[in-house]
Amino acid sequence: MAQVAVLLRMEDAKSRLSPFFSSEERNLLASFMFIHVLSAVEDLPVTVLTSRYAAADPCMDRAGNINSSISRFLSTQDEDVIIIPSDLPFLDRDDIGALVGDGTTLSLAPSQNGGTSGVYVPCNTAFVPRFGPGSHRAHLRDAHIRGIAPRIVDLEGFRDLDTVDDIAWIQAHRPHSAVSTVIDAIIERRCSDVALDGHDLKHV
Repeated sequence: MAQVAVLLRMEDAKSRLSPFFSSEERNLLASFMFIHVLSAVEDLPVTVLTSRYAAADPCMDRAGNINSSISRFLSTQDEDVIIIPSDLPFLDRDDIGALVGDGTTLSLAPSQNGGTSGVYVPCNTAFVPRFGPGSHRAHLRDAHIRGIAPRIVDLEGFRDLDTVDDIAWIQAHRPHSAVSTVIDAIIERRCSDVALDGHDLKHV
């Protein structure tokens, strides 16, 4: 059975949305997505890697470095590992199954912005986490250096939410999704017509 590592950041959550949403609103959105991601992997054993609980988690790097923490977690496992961030509002069980595939090959799920939104690491497979800007390319490069040809799993379920452009995409393409309902509720609670840089967020 695969172990799941969910990467959670609640300190200054969704900081790239800070010009538009308050800290409370961003925390609400991040919490909703975290709960959603947990529901997609509820049948699997899950470890949450977050610097907030670093003191209680021996896997967490004390400085909050998520890549170091993932490496520590991987070193403690003798089973396959699935690594996913907590901000995937469309992730479902089928996406997890697609990421695992036949269970024998390192698999990478790119985000829409060049990051990495999912990794499947079969047991005894060398993997160096490079999460951060441009991580998909970095993960591909490291895999090829090690002579590994990873599977690429490019699915909408691995689309994350980081920027106002992501919110605009959701409003345009998934207006009836659960996360869109949460976003609309946040906006409506503030006021019915919020202008951001001269644009109405509802119509960005």
